[in-house]
Amino acid sequence: MKWVAQIPTVLYEPVLYEEQCTKVSFSSLEDAIAFCEKNGWNWITQDPPVKPPRVKSYGANFSWNKRTRRSTK
Repeated sequence: MKWVAQIPTVLYEPVLYEEQCTKVSFSSLEDAIAFCEKNGWNWITQDPPVKPPRVKSYGANFSWNKRTRRSTK
């Protein structure tokens, strides 16, 4: 009897979508759309996510904890 190794199917997975994408930035939206259409690329625009400012208490500015205190020098 001959033993045959089973090849896992993980080796045959397609390339992830993130690896196929190219991120390019432009000064204006119109420039970006014109560049993509000139090269025949499909394009998607995304606005950068806006994070709300982190709310801390007044006392946290003077905390003795090294991770949270601010330097006064």
